[in-house]
Amino acid sequence: MYTNTRCLQKRRFEGKMLQAKNKNFLTFTILTYVVFWLLLAVTGILIALKLPAYILTIMKNICAWSPTIAVAILFRKLYPGTTVIDYLKRNFLSKVNPLTFIAILALQVGVSVIAVLSYILFNKLTIGSLSLMSPAALLPTFLIIMTSGPMGEELGWRGYALNELLKKKNAFKASIILGFIWGFWHLPLWILSGYSGINLIRYIFFFLLGIVSLSIIITIFYIRSKNILIAILIHFLFDFLLKIPNINALHLFTYTASVYFIAALLLLLIFRKQFFKPAPNLNNMIRGNII
Repeated sequence: MYTNTRCLQKRRFEGKMLQAKNKNFLTFTILTYVVFWLLLAVTGILIALKLPAYILTIMKNICAWSPTIAVAILFRKLYPGTTVIDYLKRNFLSKVNPLTFIAILALQVGVSVIAVLSYILFNKLTIGSLSLMSPAALLPTFLIIMTSGPMGEELGWRGYALNELLKKKNAFKASIILGFIWGFWHLPLWILSGYSGINLIRYIFFFLLGIVSLSIIITIFYIRSKNILIAILIHFLFDFLLKIPNINALHLFTYTASVYFIAALLLLLIFRKQFFKPAPNLNNMIRGNII
């Protein structure tokens, strides 16, 4: 009788903890969206004031940091008893096989090359007609992109959100859920993209296809080490490689997103056992009849 009572109390406690974590995740998501939209509004005001371009570039990059800003605001609630230093060590200092970085680079360069060649082939162009970013623009582009989404978003999206989802969902479901949260976070940018009608629908569709596919790819590599540098690298290469060829942005994104989708499917096939197995915490809750 005493044992049954203790088991029941334990299950109730774990159930309350789960509800608290779900509430924290929802709070983080909403706050990330709100902070992003507020920062974009400030950026719009600065544009209207016709401030120098470098100030606008800095402000646009700050907008991308909203997931990390949300984690910082909620830090004590999300990680009670954990210091910021411990949190950063956990995310940046875990060991990564150097071959992982080589594999990521090869995969994403390969995806970009296939996307560009597909664009050339289907539009009956020649490789000689393709122009690339000037060498002088490489370093500024590298710095602007790296300090934007890759460094600004990943401590929020992967450092917190993905790890929370992996406690309750398998890696596939966690990737899909986070992919759509991450994708729709860009809603204001879709509105401000300048596209309309069928082009806007096409842009949104392939944007979401690319983002969800990228979310799957990041998870596949990230869960092997839980080092946030993996997510930062993949995110950076995705953004940076899109800037190198001088091709119509909508056309390039259409082909790139499609090839990333194929790459994600192939990786899911290769890592299916690891990616579709139930989350450890979910198994424990099922056995304990919490859910």
